Amino acid sequence: MDLSEPLIGNVSVLDIILFFAVLLITSVLAKGLYALVRMYLDRALARTSSKKIAKLAQYIVIAAGLYLGFWEILELDFSALVVSLGIAGIAVALASQQIIQNAFAGILLSVVKPIEPEDWVEVGGLPVTGFCKVKDITLMNTLLRDLNGRILYVPNSFITSNKLINYTKGGFVAIDIPLWVSPGKAGLDRIREIVLKEADRHAMVLPNVKEAERPAIARALERRSLKNLFGAKVDMRQFDPKVTTAEIAASKMKVNIRIWIREVNMREQIVSEFLEALNVRFVAEGIELAP
Repeated sequence: MDLSEPLIGNVSVLDIILFFAVLLITSVLAKGLYALVRMYLDRALARTSSKKIAKLAQYIVIAAGLYLGFWEILELDFSALVVSLGIAGIAVALASQQIIQNAFAGILLSVVKPIEPEDWVEVGGLPVTGFCKVKDITLMNTLLRDLNGRILYVPNSFITSNKLINYTKGGFVAIDIPLWVSPGKAGLDRIREIVLKEADRHAMVLPNVKEAERPAIARALERRSLKNLFGAKVDMRQFDPKVTTAEIAASKMKVNIRIWIREVNMREQIVSEFLEALNVRFVAEGIELAP
């Protein structure tokens, strides 16, 4: 059998073999270049910067390989493309379409940068990811690590087509805590006073935080995204704790406590510590938590 004879259209068996060889070589070169760039730039630049440059170089090699394979070897013959990829039916064709969508979404994430490594994010859709830290963004997937230590491989097309919350770019997060209380003789003013004092005492609740937190808060306040939200000059009083009355019943009332924090990954711990401190003060003041 003559490998140079046309098999489908103008494409021969030799062309298909060369196509796969180009894809294999492109993959090896792209990974090797990524590792080489990281090895040299990690010493001179921040890890996030060196990773971006390495990924850009990797994508350039991949794009060049795909151009050579599709345009020069297969000459964009669709039937040859189907054979070269081993596509035998519609289901596999749809799968390849998903691969292309993930690849384009990966490039889009690298250019637009709605998320970056080390950001704390939450992706909507089903299933919801919950609070996660971005560990890496590859061409096909985004690697997330949740609060339980699990690594999630999320397709890039899922990231770009669903609701994405970036808590790190927001800088600060408001937490609403509803409580039913039986004031007794204390009254709402006394409850508000206790809540505000306990919020001020907590080292992770804004705006009165421990000294070690202040540099991080100052850096967050300089972010463009935060200035677009709050204005050029952020007034820290915007982060003051607030206590409002939500409902009033015969012998109890529902109050809503709003506090602001910076470390969203510590949300459960901060709320737990805050509520425990509140409960101690309420017991001392004769204020009961109502069902």
